[in-house]
Amino acid sequence: LFEASFDSEDRPPLLPEVEEAHRSAWRSEWDKADIAIDGTRKVARCQRMARLFRFHQVSRGDSVCAAGEPRVQPLVSRLFQAASTDLFPGENIHRPSLLVTSRLLVQDPRNPPVIRIEPKLPPACRQLRFNAALGQRWHRFTFTPGAVKIHVQGHILHATASQLYGDTVSMPPKFAIPSSEEVSDVVEVRAAPWNQVHVQHSLTELGRPDGSSGGFYSLMRRTRLMRVEVLRRLLGDSEEDFRDATLRQILHNALVGLRSVPRPPEWCHGDNEDLHILE
Repeated sequence: LFEASFDSEDRPPLLPEVEEAHRSAWRSEWDKADIAIDGTRKVARCQRMARLFRFHQVSRGDSVCAAGEPRVQPLVSRLFQAASTDLFPGENIHRPSLLVTSRLLVQDPRNPPVIRIEPKLPPACRQLRFNAALGQRWHRFTFTPGAVKIHVQGHILHATASQLYGDTVSMPPKFAIPSSEEVSDVVEVRAAPWNQVHVQHSLTELGRPDGSSGGFYSLMRRTRLMRVEVLRRLLGDSEEDFRDATLRQILHNALVGLRSVPRPPEWCHGDNEDLHILE
C-alpha cells in the first residue's frame, strides 16, 4: 500500500473546489453587472435565461459589456432570444447587455456627456434593475412603471474594468429622461456620488378626489376649466376659436399624461389602446 502526501498548495484542486471557485467568480461578476427583472411569469422566464446566459459568459471570463459577449453555446443564446422576444416584442434583445444599452443611449458625448434614458417597460414587467459602470463610477438604475431611480455609487477600483461607452463617456454623465412622447420634452438630472435621484416620468397614481395629492384626479381638476372653455367656444355663438394654441397645448399635455399611465400586466400589443391601470 503506497500512500502519497501533497501539500495543500501543490495538490490539484478537487472537482467540488473547482465548481465552488466558478460559482464564486460568477457571483462576483453578477454583482458587478447585475441585471434583475421582476414581474409576471414571462418576466421570470426571461430572468432565468439571462442568468443562464451570464453563467456561461463568466466561464469564459467575459463581462456583461465585453466585446465577446455573444460567445455562448448556441442553445443558450436561442433560449435567451426566445424569452426576450416574448417579453420585449419589437426589440432585438439577443443578449443580456442590450437590456442595458437599449435604455442608456449617448445623446451628447461632449463633456459633461449626456446619457438619454429610455424608461418604458413592457406591461408584464414590474421592475428592471441593473448596474452599469459609467464615467469611472458605478451607477445603479431601477426602472419601474412610471419612474426611474439612479443611484451613483463609488469609484471603479480597477482601471481596466469594462465600462459602458468607455470610449466616449470619461466622466460622470448627466441623464436626460423623456417626460412625454415628444423627443425634445426631457428632464435633465445629475446625481451626486452616493446619492439617489428619483424621476417620475408618467402618471401612476389615482390620487385624492379633491386633487390635493396629485395623480389622475389632480390632472382632471387642473384641466376642467380648459375643457369647459373649449366646449363653450365650440358649441356657443362666440366667435372665439376653440382651436386656440394655448388651450390645445394644455389639453395635449394632459392627454400625454393620461397615455403615459402604465398598462395592465396582461396587456399585449393589439389590445385595447385605451386600457390603463392606476395604483
